[in-house]
Amino acid sequence: MFALARYLSYSRRPISNLRKIFTATAMCGFVTFLVLRQPDLGSSIIFTVIFSAMMFWAGLPARYLLLFYTPFISMIASSSMYAWIIFFVLLIVAALLIVRKSPTFTILLVSLNLFVGALSSIAWNHLHDYQQMRIKIFLDPGQDPLGAGYQIIQSKVAIGSGGLLGKGYMSGSQNKLDFLPLRHTDFIFSVGAEEFGMLGAVIIIALFGFLFFRGLQTALKVRSEFMGLVTIGATAALAFQMFVNIGMVVGLLPVAGVPLPFVSYGGSSLLTSWIFLGVIANAERNWQEY
Repeated sequence: MFALARYLSYSRRPISNLRKIFTATAMCGFVTFLVLRQPDLGSSIIFTVIFSAMMFWAGLPARYLLLFYTPFISMIASSSMYAWIIFFVLLIVAALLIVRKSPTFTILLVSLNLFVGALSSIAWNHLHDYQQMRIKIFLDPGQDPLGAGYQIIQSKVAIGSGGLLGKGYMSGSQNKLDFLPLRHTDFIFSVGAEEFGMLGAVIIIALFGFLFFRGLQTALKVRSEFMGLVTIGATAALAFQMFVNIGMVVGLLPVAGVPLPFVSYGGSSLLTSWIFLGVIANAERNWQEY
């Protein structure tokens, strides 16, 4: 993150220069590839999100990011005909709104997604078995209710049983009776929603929202382009982890092994989250110097 921020802020080439884009992509892509080979899909996606946020903040037009990300979404959506049709309609609308002044780019974007969607079966065969299962369970947890789908089903039960005000601290049945595995790590939000209800869940989301707002505000007011890029990268990393974690425990996203910042159990995750927060706090405190 720091290396990419330094390159983007000190390079004299414009952000739309292909050589600059390629160099920045190679810097992030090398690290992302190594993490993906572990395999650790969740962390590799976080690296990609940090890269995208920093590139956009540096001035890269949104259409380039659209061209980069939509093929992956098309590949996932192609597993369901209805999902793919909905995605394709939304893609065309977005393309017309964002790149309406460039018909050539719109045609390229639509053609690329059609091509990737047609080749999705080949890409599917290159996924690990556990990655294929996560996508299948995301589309239909009932395929394996006592196996791979058990976790997400119990998570939804825990969240739904909490009601408006919850069952009370340490009084959640799904938690105390061990119906919810991994409740102290990736699915900790389900425990909070069961014990403190929808009100507690809204408070948690609101606190994260305030943190992200302050991070964005800080990135806007710092004087240094380098510090602005670092701040927006740290903010994007925390925001993405929160969004994916809550999305997967309620069944809106596939399970990706992404922890909830500052809440999920785990030393490395907590340390990384505090480092990100420290970067944001340092920029906020010394914004006039930076």
